Amino acid sequence: MTSNMDVILEIQSQVKDMKTKIVFTHVESHQDEHVPIKELPIRAQLNSKMDKIAEKQYNFSINEHYKKMPHLPAQQISFSSPWHRLTNNMESEFSRSRRDFIGEKEALRGWNIKETLAADVDWTSLEQSIRKWPKYGRGTPIKCLHDLWDTTKRKKDWQQTDSDTCPLCNVKVESTSHVLRCTHLLMVAARNSEIEGLNRKFKAANTDPKLRRWLMVVIRQWLQEFRVATPQRMRGYKKIRRAVLSQMEIGIRNMFKGILSSKWKRAHERTLKKKYGHFVSGDSWASTISHALLQMSIRMWNTRCQIVHAN
Repeated sequence: MTSNMDVILEIQSQVKDMKTKIVFTHVESHQDEHVPIKELPIRAQLNSKMDKIAEKQYNFSINEHYKKMPHLPAQQISFSSPWHRLTNNMESEFSRSRRDFIGEKEALRGWNIKETLAADVDWTSLEQSIRKWPKYGRGTPIKCLHDLWDTTKRKKDWQQTDSDTCPLCNVKVESTSHVLRCTHLLMVAARNSEIEGLNRKFKAANTDPKLRRWLMVVIRQWLQEFRVATPQRMRGYKKIRRAVLSQMEIGIRNMFKGILSSKWKRAHERTLKKKYGHFVSGDSWASTISHALLQMSIRMWNTRCQIVHAN
């Protein structure tokens, strides 16, 4: 079945029912790339404006979960998955939808995230973050994402060792979370350096100062094993507060796997809209934040391994 089949059928149905004679004329696309739009014929101007509307909608940062396209009047039948309606390329879309939905459910279970929170996870930024690694080097972030580091806890679970105590601090069980929070002097120094590096990266990504401050508050407090604070109900902090609360539901630990709440992106998009006067997608920004957090976690694990094996 052709792409946009449902839209084409709807147009054909509407034309058939109209008593007015309809004449179709081909208009070359993207003419405004070579000629100022005001100098183009009216049909070309309309075509260019529709291209911009379509492009804006394509880039519009909405999560597809549970937001189905309406069933168009001319459609006698349509197909839908548990989270969106299939409108074109049916065969491949069926396969992809089934695979992604099952994989998504398994991932959420592994990350201790409720299925009801699937819509709040920023899947786009996570995928883009992983894709920033070379194709044959993605095993490293995947291990971090799914808690597959060879910690003493994991080794004990697999009966490869008798003790699950951290080999550095010799105090707590060495889980993947503990690797990021270990109180060994060299780990503390590495962690402080990584935190400062994150702050610089967030600033370089043009993160709004208020948003950057709260990102850093959440990160520092979790790493120092403090109770994570939330912004007060004040003007200008509404979306940031929602982002913090949403991330707490998804899991602050999951931030360090690159798993962010989509509400961080919404908060950033709000500042972009204020700055530019129109909607600007925050996908690139969110993938940068996700990637930076993943990189930090991996470098902390590498530091741990260097210290352990050096001894």
